Amino acid sequence: MMRFKFVPGVIFILVYPSLFPSMALSIPTVEIILDMSESMSKPIQGKPKYQIAIDSIIASLNDFQEKNQLGIRAFGHRFNTNQKTSSCSDSELISPFDQNSKKTLLDKLLSLRPSGYTSLAYSLDEAGKDIAKLPGPQTIILVSDGEDTCGGNTLESIKRLESKGVKVQIQAIGIGVDDKTAKYLEELSWLTNGRFHRVRKIEETYRALQSAQQSALLSRFTTKGDIGGLVDAGANRESALHVKAREYSSNYLGAGDTTDVFSFEGTIGEKYFIKVDSDTFINLEVYLDDNKKVFEILHKKGEFLSDVFLLNTSGKYYMRFSLDESKQAEYKFTLSNLVSISR
Repeated sequence: MMRFKFVPGVIFILVYPSLFPSMALSIPTVEIILDMSESMSKPIQGKPKYQIAIDSIIASLNDFQEKNQLGIRAFGHRFNTNQKTSSCSDSELISPFDQNSKKTLLDKLLSLRPSGYTSLAYSLDEAGKDIAKLPGPQTIILVSDGEDTCGGNTLESIKRLESKGVKVQIQAIGIGVDDKTAKYLEELSWLTNGRFHRVRKIEETYRALQSAQQSALLSRFTTKGDIGGLVDAGANRESALHVKAREYSSNYLGAGDTTDVFSFEGTIGEKYFIKVDSDTFINLEVYLDDNKKVFEILHKKGEFLSDVFLLNTSGKYYMRFSLDESKQAEYKFTLSNLVSISR
């Protein structure tokens, strides 16, 4: 049985909800990650993207500092594209949390210039270290225009954060991105229950920052299954509920209903993965229309991710969630299509 909510899926916003319920109303911790890779020098409406991003951050600074603990990290600014090895490990916390005056912070922001590669995965790893032990809901805002160009694996970065107990929500705001990059960022957002904001005009960047900050504040009040309607997912292929790549939360098993089956249409060459969060032990099987099994994950509890799986044929695929024993379970899952992600 399923009650579901749709979560739409670069300023990135990674929201790390509080690890401790007693701290659910704490002041949010916000870290801005600013992309200073070479591509950020390209213009939108005649103005370089990095200047648009910095101007919007400065315009939002008072509001951010009043409502959040704020830190700022930048990458791609200290080495050029002829220094790839150095540039791909170039990620600097230019403003540690509450340790810089506003003037010092402004001076540092205004001194930044884009020059290197997009070390996105590495910067997510470093940001996770920055905020891992800080209290309250935790948000990372990544201002960027592209995908990782250093060979980093952003999916693995998210997995590493989650394995360390840092629960990640990404809200992505892509500045002047193409369709492929937008799809990539959108999938990362959906994976972590976040939102994707696509910025095409200068004035949209400031609004995106405000929306992202509001989401960080609202994350203090998030509870499992607080939105949604009631839909029966069905117990076999014939009654499977068709879904698309996004999050489906507040699903229930128990009281005789021990199996939920969902279906999705896949195209050969596409890559997917599935994230599950269950309050009791649950099984996940993915199989084809002819019952050929793609993979299975048995007897898992809590949050877990499948490996990325490549579709070798086009057609209908099925996801079967089931219980080992007659208990009740509440779970949510996110189906993500990674397009051709190989970070």
